[in-house]
Amino acid sequence: MALKGTLKDFGLPDIVQLIGLQRKTGTLHLKTEGESVNVVFDGGNIVAGQSSTSRPSDRIGSTLLTQGAITKDQLDRGLSIQKQTMQRLGHILVSEKIISEDTLRRAVEAQLFQVVFRLFRWRQGEYNFETQNTVDYERMGVVPLGADFVLMEGIRMVDEWPIIERRIPSMASVFKRTIEPSQVGARGSEEEGPDGPASGLGAGYGAGYGTGKLALSPDELLVFNAVDGRKTCQQIVESTPLHDFAVCRTLLDLMDRDLVALTEVKGLTASVKSADSGGASALAFMAVAILAALFGVYRNLASPFGVFGLPPLIQPAVNTASSIRLLERLEIADGRIRGFRLAYGRLPSSMDELVSEGLATKGSVSGLTLTSSRTGYAVEASGPGGPVKIDRVFEIRSAPVREASPASPAGSKAPPLAGASKK
Repeated sequence: MALKGTLKDFGLPDIVQLIGLQRKTGTLHLKTEGESVNVVFDGGNIVAGQSSTSRPSDRIGSTLLTQGAITKDQLDRGLSIQKQTMQRLGHILVSEKIISEDTLRRAVEAQLFQVVFRLFRWRQGEYNFETQNTVDYERMGVVPLGADFVLMEGIRMVDEWPIIERRIPSMASVFKRTIEPSQVGARGSEEEGPDGPASGLGAGYGAGYGTGKLALSPDELLVFNAVDGRKTCQQIVESTPLHDFAVCRTLLDLMDRDLVALTEVKGLTASVKSADSGGASALAFMAVAILAALFGVYRNLASPFGVFGLPPLIQPAVNTASSIRLLERLEIADGRIRGFRLAYGRLPSSMDELVSEGLATKGSVSGLTLTSSRTGYAVEASGPGGPVKIDRVFEIRSAPVREASPASPAGSKAPPLAGASKK
């Protein structure tokens, strides 16, 4: 199968879906400015990934050492055996009973997630799929990622990253705990009540039935325990068997529950302190601005010709900005619809089905409507200047007319093939 081109012409979701549907085995080579990535497929499933920007600390041995799963002596012992046997380090560590297969699986999975899902944020690049009979990868502990799963998770990650970045400025962000570790417990722990975890208590209450502890999932507990007021977000990623998106998403959830708080962004501390020192003057300026605005409203209403609203020269600009923002929402929704169609081979019945399948939140599709037909679909919303809409039609291609044969009537045609294209 010849599969080569640019990501502008053929996006990563389409590539992954095509390789998965055809159950191909081989290596997908992707390249963009400053980085190249190889993604290994076995029978249509993703089983390994490697980036040219990977550091020594990204290797499985260093990862397990940083996470505290093995000691330096155990790593040296495993590397010594590797030199003699040429076996993979993960296999050696499990065979020597240094780690469990589950520990290895989580470490390998985190590395694979780290490489693969970051590709969904690429906006440009080149790709080339090389078909192979067999591929080499760390087979012990690996959990192949199916094309549908990768597609769904990739779309969700791309959708949620902007939300995360508004609250977590960079991977150099440092967090501190706002409650003591003794106040939290593992969800599903032995301290649960007789009928299991309490439900409907809000903010995760339920662990430690009758003790008032906050219930955290295993991943949440891992991240919470890694927060110490000194580690950056990137260091938390390296000290846990989780990839960067999972750590950032968990930190955001913990922030929303007031369990951790952002303290600084390393490298920006000086500017943050400077902003803090000027906080009083900023508040004074804001107060003056508010008073001036209120005075302007009063003068406007006191005038015989006063009209409560925006000046005529400003209103068009505000409407344009609102329409642009609304169009951005529609484009995000359109990407989710196309992702749904790639995964299920059909269009969603409504925007609510995207929510039920985990591809969108209720807030992100609020006010948007989906209208489908035999030839395409439209996603639409009401804007300040009228409806804002994105139309897509399916390109219909007909196969060449076959010559008449005893087995088929003259002039018969193959059924049309449908593919999506923007109008």
